[in-house]
Amino acid sequence: LAHGQRAIPLAWVVVPGTGIPPVEKLEKMLTQVAEFLRGRVKSVNFLADRGFRDCDWAKLCQKLGWHYDIRTANHTLGTLEDGRYCRIDELGVQPGQRGYFQNVLFTQEVKLCANLSVTWTDGDEKHKPELLAVVSDQCACRQRLRE
Repeated sequence: LAHGQRAIPLAWVVVPGTGIPPVEKLEKMLTQVAEFLRGRVKSVNFLADRGFRDCDWAKLCQKLGWHYDIRTANHTLGTLEDGRYCRIDELGVQPGQRGYFQNVLFTQEVKLCANLSVTWTDGDEKHKPELLAVVSDQCACRQRLRE
């Protein structure tokens, strides 16, 4: 649940270990949250950082009837509408620019068709600007990057 610029957890699970959490570890809890929210809210938008980048998370959101905006790794492979197959960091989006790509087929096995919004973080004296990529079921646009 989001209120202003704050997130308020409705449920959580502690998953031991490191690395990307498998969807199976959280599917039951997220299904319970979906059941709780059903009839109470008009729509749900699952926001997640790179730790949830696997296509299984987007597929779970689709199953639950949720929208999703998931930050993904820059080395993720995809096929664009023009037929170009490349990594996100090979798309040519330069620092200070944004790129929006609709109907991208993700992974070599085409596990997911979604939209991709790409930009660069500002960076500061401690951190260099970083390429930021968000996969979504909604139209790739500036709003996806703001979310």
